[in-house]
Amino acid sequence: MEPALKASGLIISGDWKQICADAAVRSWLLDELCDNCMEKPTWKGFEKPDAVILDSEEWSTDNDLLTPSLKVKLRNLMSRHEEEINSLN
Repeated sequence: MEPALKASGLIISGDWKQICADAAVRSWLLDELCDNCMEKPTWKGFEKPDAVILDSEEWSTDNDLLTPSLKVKLRNLMSRHEEEINSLN
């Protein structure tokens, strides 16, 4: 993601936690997703996200966010980002 951010002209600085918390970065990523990955008519309006939450830590079995078969542990992920999810509503 770092090369794409630099190519976009966004000025990024700090560690990944600060970059992921930056509203401009999240807005840029959401626009990129909607423009390049969610092309019409495949996605209906209500299926497109209004916001994204970026996690600066890689999901792994070590931090208990993935199962050994690399499936997302949704409960752990939801509790980890509960405050951010609640602020979206």
